[in-house]
Amino acid sequence: MPSVENRKHPFEQIESVEPPKRLFHRILSRLNLEKKLETSRERTLYFTFALIFSLAAFLLVCVALQNVLVQSELLRILSLLFSDPKAVLANWRDFSLLVLESLPAVSLAIFFAATLLFLGSLKYVAKYLAQMLSWSERIKKIKHGYK
Repeated sequence: MPSVENRKHPFEQIESVEPPKRLFHRILSRLNLEKKLETSRERTLYFTFALIFSLAAFLLVCVALQNVLVQSELLRILSLLFSDPKAVLANWRDFSLLVLESLPAVSLAIFFAATLLFLGSLKYVAKYLAQMLSWSERIKKIKHGYK
């Protein structure tokens, strides 16, 4: 039966256990990576929604641009290149000016803006997905004790 003195301080006899040398560093590294992973997930979600909306805008602008091009005289003017190329080459300055005047500039500007918005959103979705995968792999390595 244990003595009264042993009951007062039962942990005095147990040797102190030292944690592994790099445990603190591993914990802080993992917490830092978890924070970066969460930030990357949020940004991926944000840019995914932006990608969806920009894709919808891009498709609508494509349809609108197609309608404007059909209504404009630009296609008929450009058909002169194939029907009478000698006349076009002889009067290339006037032909160029005519093509530029008949371009639907506002519709083309909106089309290029929607294209840039779509491509920018796609770029950032790919970037943050790659970061997410990279950080989740590093977290797995830290979790299993690899460097």
